[in-house]
Amino acid sequence: MKSNTRTTRWLGAAFVAQFATSIAFAFVSAKLLAGGAAGALATAAVNLTAVRASALLELLTSAGIIALATLLFATLGDQDRPRALVALGLWIAEAVLLAVGGLALYALGMLAADAGPASASAASLAGAATIAFSLYQYAFTAHMLFFCLGAPLWYSLLYQSNLVPHWLAGWGLVASLPLLVSTLLTLWDRGLSLGIIPGLPYAPFELFIGAWLIVRAARGAHAPIRLEGALS
Repeated sequence: MKSNTRTTRWLGAAFVAQFATSIAFAFVSAKLLAGGAAGALATAAVNLTAVRASALLELLTSAGIIALATLLFATLGDQDRPRALVALGLWIAEAVLLAVGGLALYALGMLAADAGPASASAASLAGAATIAFSLYQYAFTAHMLFFCLGAPLWYSLLYQSNLVPHWLAGWGLVASLPLLVSTLLTLWDRGLSLGIIPGLPYAPFELFIGAWLIVRAARGAHAPIRLEGALS
């Protein structure tokens, strides 16, 4: 496994950035996404700033996923290249789908800017807004599927390394499994969604592991790597 102080610091910063943009998006978009397509269009019509900020945060998160996956591959790729390549591909797909969702939100904002009570095309705008909102929902759920498939691969590689303690890598590995179950249920039928509960064990993980890696880099702690079982 390749590791140096600079890469470890950037990897930690990437985890922290993912946590920050995800939490910021959750707060900014809470009201926008709470009332379905009609509620989202109405909210967007009176608060375009929230819509644009939500779309921007999704795009920033997408870019952050690519950076994080690339840094993980640079750090863990030599430990088990096939597994790391699959994980990299899954998280790149995750980032693309999240970007599609961000663009759908941006389109929703553009529709809201054109809509109005006196608009002759209000009905068609509402229909287009429903499509944009539905596209966002499905893109977001699908991006979670690719995240949940890639996370166990990355965190199992971290577990086999000594870059972080076993319990910390195990936290990410175990906490991603309820998210996978919830995502599969939601893809099957949105009425089966379990809401935010399955994500609660994972929610602080990226902040915690990011801070750990930054502190590790600051201390310059790089013990020899244990690779036993890594290629099994």
